[in-house]
Amino acid sequence: MKELSVFIDESGDFGNFEPHCRYYIVSFVFHDQAVDISSQVSVLDQKLDNLNIDHVVHTGPILRREPPYNHLQIQERKRILNAFVAFLRHVDVSCVCFLVDKKYINDPMKLISDLSRQISQFLQQHTSFFHSFNVVKVYYDNGQTELTKILASVLPIYLNNVVFNKVSPKDYKLFQAADYVCTFRLLKEKLDKDCLTKSDLKFFSGKRELKKTYLAPLLTKTFL
Repeated sequence: MKELSVFIDESGDFGNFEPHCRYYIVSFVFHDQAVDISSQVSVLDQKLDNLNIDHVVHTGPILRREPPYNHLQIQERKRILNAFVAFLRHVDVSCVCFLVDKKYINDPMKLISDLSRQISQFLQQHTSFFHSFNVVKVYYDNGQTELTKILASVLPIYLNNVVFNKVSPKDYKLFQAADYVCTFRLLKEKLDKDCLTKSDLKFFSGKRELKKTYLAPLLTKTFL
């Protein structure tokens, strides 16, 4: 029996447009359970052990120097992030992001409608792939009620035998990967619109490093 795991995370909220919270983003990370990734997970855990870091990687707090990384300098935080990027380069997964710009869709109901449409269209376009699996297990932390309802209503229409699992980030490296994908999709949008902050540019030592070291690996994982 073929089983697909889908790890889902989000960035932003369903509230009205605010300059500091312009985008709402949802990331899906797909993993065919027939593909063993335990060796890649072990390598990452060993690297994190060597850095004296807990095995949970929270991308946003690493960039913003928030707990539990608030005592670490930029280079120390980069080592953690680079270990996770190396994991993503080698692990056999794919990902997709759905983005809503609240500057132009400044209404919670319209946001829900647009996001539902994006997810539905994606699943419709790739029906043959998803129907090749007997079971689809969805891993989500039940973050925001609106997204929970969208997933519960849209996914069963297009996927076979959907099973929803509430998870904690510490339990799954691929849920942490979905967090990474969300965070860097936001950074790509800011890069494309030339609105990276001074702290963004300081962490990445400029746009070139952001594109080459951190965004490029995601392009190879984009679901096609």
